[in-house]
Amino acid sequence: MEKSTATGPGSSGQASADLAATVRSVVDELGLSPYPTWEEVQARVSARFGKPLHVAALSGDEWASVTGLFLEVEEGGYIFYRESDSPIYQQHSVLHEFGHILLDDDDCRILDELPRDLVGDSGVSGAITRAAARGLEVSATELAAEAIGYALAERLFGSQVLGESAFGL
Repeated sequence: MEKSTATGPGSSGQASADLAATVRSVVDELGLSPYPTWEEVQARVSARFGKPLHVAALSGDEWASVTGLFLEVEEGGYIFYRESDSPIYQQHSVLHEFGHILLDDDDCRILDELPRDLVGDSGVSGAITRAAARGLEVSATELAAEAIGYALAERLFGSQVLGESAFGL
């Protein structure tokens, strides 16, 4: 699958249609049941990734504007979310990181910005081969991961999906 091009202010309608088609394709390829559980979504994303995925909360002020973090190491992947965020925001941060994994994103420079000891004693061992994060950056990659996060939330929660107002925005 080709990497998607996302949209932003001033983008063409075709780019928006392309993003919507990519999101539908990526989510449909997971083969989720009509009413999937969180565990099913995580298992399907892990299967597409080809390695075990571990999800955990982290605390600390070092997070700054980053709300979610994906790290890939040889034996698996780790997704971290801020312990201090509300549960719905934590869930969305993880779903956004699932989007990065499903899109096979590899252009995030987050490791250049975060302190090396951010994940501390979280169980991550070995060299990090890929990383992605959810934060304030606006890019095609981030917008595509965000769109997949919302699409997965819609599959998980149906009509209960809340907009940005649920996050206090």
